[in-house]
Amino acid sequence: MTEKTTELMARSVGEAVKACKHDMGYQIIFELFTSTRNVSISWAAGVDTDTAYPSDAEVLETLALLAERQIAIIDQKSPPNGAMTVTTGTPPFQFSAPAALPSADDSKPYMPNGQPYSFCDPPTTGPTISCPPPGSTAMNPSGGSPPYHFQYGTLGGFPPFGLSLGKDGQLTGTPNAATTGKTYSFVVCAIDLKADYVCRNVSIAVGQQAPPATLALSPTSAAAGATVAISGQNFTAGSTLKTLTIGTTSVLPAASVTMQANGTFTVNVTVPAQLAASTYAVTATDNAGKIATTQLSVTVPQIVVTLSVKSITCSVISTRTQGSETYYTFDTAIIGDASGPVGTIVKLRSGTSSESGQWTGSGGWSVTNTGNSGIDFQRGTGQPENTSWTVHLVRELSRSFVSYFGFGSITVEAYSTTSASVPAQRDPCSLP
Repeated sequence: MTEKTTELMARSVGEAVKACKHDMGYQIIFELFTSTRNVSISWAAGVDTDTAYPSDAEVLETLALLAERQIAIIDQKSPPNGAMTVTTGTPPFQFSAPAALPSADDSKPYMPNGQPYSFCDPPTTGPTISCPPPGSTAMNPSGGSPPYHFQYGTLGGFPPFGLSLGKDGQLTGTPNAATTGKTYSFVVCAIDLKADYVCRNVSIAVGQQAPPATLALSPTSAAAGATVAISGQNFTAGSTLKTLTIGTTSVLPAASVTMQANGTFTVNVTVPAQLAASTYAVTATDNAGKIATTQLSVTVPQIVVTLSVKSITCSVISTRTQGSETYYTFDTAIIGDASGPVGTIVKLRSGTSSESGQWTGSGGWSVTNTGNSGIDFQRGTGQPENTSWTVHLVRELSRSFVSYFGFGSITVEAYSTTSASVPAQRDPCSLP
């Protein structure tokens, strides 16, 4: 469920007061902020339909009372909004901070340059509440009596709702959506072991989070080997396209692709021919790190099985006599074309038995079976999908056999997901 934030009216607690109610569906959080001593008080409860909860006004009054008590405690030890306290230490205590901090995006963790923002240099890491990190020397703050800790100065405003300053100097959190378009000014104070301090006025602007990069395809479904237009939106203006893939195959154009001023681009690419029918991720990244993904449905068009016989010829290639019988060796040559998807089988049969068969063809087609009545050849993987083929059927037949049975006919058929055949052809062989 999407979080719903409502600003509420709260009674005065010192200086400016702001109160919010966050309804997250499973939990309700009330927050009260006051610029006096920068006090922030919150109350959270899980949603339970069987439990009676106090009214919004009752919760806010309780938070106001707690805020007043917290202000009273802080007044006894909080540094005022000042430039610097004169210290007696050597070297002198110094602390600097930019007047304008890196801007923040609403609803996005505050991580300038991909790292938490830290007023301590070197930045603190791990479970520590002081600056500098253990085993290191602080460059900012410096002097005085280290280690240092940080807190808000009094009467100096507060950061955007959702951000908070840790004692280690890190400004962390996620600005609430309600802070969009506003600039917040507040005071950050560095304090050393002697309670000397230096305070600096800082500000931070909150902008609307940049929309995510997206991809659009035209068409969204295409055959392997076809052309697809890929359009990107909300990429980094002026950046270049770093990677572009369909599945795991790069389709990045050879020429550099630069994003327009509005963060868009359009390129035409060819769907890799080797892709099988499926759905593939299309992913693009620019050299600024923005990434977008969409889906492309790749189809493989059905290849129709075709078959034709161009010619059939016959010749006598040898003769022998055994006793009173004469035997003739006939060579019947059949020439034709065939096409079809991977796995297509062409079967060629003669009306009389053959002692041997010879096939010649092209591409990924090859003989898969030879028998005494014909020959089979099939398309394997690879290209082309069509083949021009020649089959020689060599048979030795006696004159008496042919006189009694004849030569019969020759049949050719092909089949896969579809089938094709040609009419039976008369065997052109004849006795000399």
